[in-house]
Amino acid sequence: MRSGIVPGRPTTGTKRLRSAVLAGAVGIGICLAATNVQAACAFKGKGTVCKGDFSAMALLITDPNWRAKWDTPPETTPHLRGSDKLGKGEKGTLLTFVTAGRGGPTELACEVTVKDPQGKVQKHPAQLCYRGDMVPGHIHLTGLEIALEGDGEPGKAEFTIGIKNMKTGTRLSLKQQVIFTQ
Repeated sequence: MRSGIVPGRPTTGTKRLRSAVLAGAVGIGICLAATNVQAACAFKGKGTVCKGDFSAMALLITDPNWRAKWDTPPETTPHLRGSDKLGKGEKGTLLTFVTAGRGGPTELACEVTVKDPQGKVQKHPAQLCYRGDMVPGHIHLTGLEIALEGDGEPGKAEFTIGIKNMKTGTRLSLKQQVIFTQ
């Protein structure tokens, strides 16, 4: 497994959407049309967590054109497919999405702990990963991107992603695993 965390490039709130379809396969099982995500726990399934009306989701995207699909006008619904497996030479990006029932100026800090297939743990301290106006009913992409590539060594990597709302102090902890195959 080769991985790299893209340095803190906090989003500015310009990538918010009125609706999105985020789909996962092989145990992730997420399909969401978020036109009204003001209710608690807007995201459901593996790789998701919520506290009150603040929800977060991690999703491994293997589509190299995911950014072009995401960077669209609010009235366009992007379709992003997720996976939990990478084979030899396959590349993916682990992304985090958030939504909240209350809007307004928001700053989020993200921290990451990675346990690689050999059991080695790497900790990446918290840094700003979102700054902008949180819009109720919209899904927001954080600035945290974890680039992954399968090197042919089988095993499982575990990612723990902490997200803290700097204004309210609310903390969420996402857990996501990626299975590497030959």
